[in-house]
Amino acid sequence: MPRRSRYRPRWSTPVLLENDEAVVPRRAVARYSAELVAETKRVWQPYYAAALTDEDAREIIENMMSFMRLVAKIGGQQKS
Repeated sequence: MPRRSRYRPRWSTPVLLENDEAVVPRRAVARYSAELVAETKRVWQPYYAAALTDEDAREIIENMMSFMRLVAKIGGQQKS
């Protein structure tokens, strides 16, 4: 039986790019509208001492969507 290496790469393991000049940065695609992000910040800001960033608003949106999916899934199971 072959011996297994103890080294296991992790997502956080830094890897040097062989040709970093070939990597062309692209603009990030907006996943949510600016209006939705602004509304999320307006609704949730009273619950936070620090000012919410767009990234904070995006995270809140994704967490609430996941929560609502779970609630819908549980609700569908209880009807059966």
